[in-house]
Amino acid sequence: MAFLSEFHISAHLPKAFTASFLALIPKKDHPQVLSDYRPICLVSSLYKILSKVLASRLKKVL
Repeated sequence: MAFLSEFHISAHLPKAFTASFLALIPKKDHPQVLSDYRPICLVSSLYKILSKVLASRLKKVL
C-alpha cells in the first residue's frame, strides 16, 4: 500500500490518520445520565492497518 511506503520514507503521518472520534453508545433503551452510555473510539482503517504492521514488525525485534 502506498501510504505505508510514504510513512516509511517520511516518518510522518497526516493528522487525518491519527484523528479519532468518540461515539457514545446507549446501554439502555432510554438513557438519562452519562453513565448510561458506553464510549467507543472510532479510528481510521488505515491507522489500524499501520498499527498492526508496526506491531508485527516490533514483535520480531522484541
